[in-house]
Amino acid sequence: ICTGNICRSAMADAYMKKRVAEENLPIEVYSSGIYAENGGQASYLAIETMEEYEKAFLFSPTSKHSHASG
Repeated sequence: ICTGNICRSAMADAYMKKRVAEENLPIEVYSSGIYAENGGQASYLAIETMEEYEKAFLFSPTSKHSHASG
């Protein structure tokens, strides 16, 4: 879990979703941040970095992490 869910975790989320789809694995991938705004976008620097490494695919909208208290 990160803070804004717009850089590293968004990159990891997009990468893992792509790999899971390529391998046709029954895995759900999620990414969130403790201060993220629901529906936000990955930073342009994160998108440029992924494109630079030929990993250009759709980023999921950001989501705020919610902690369920027990």
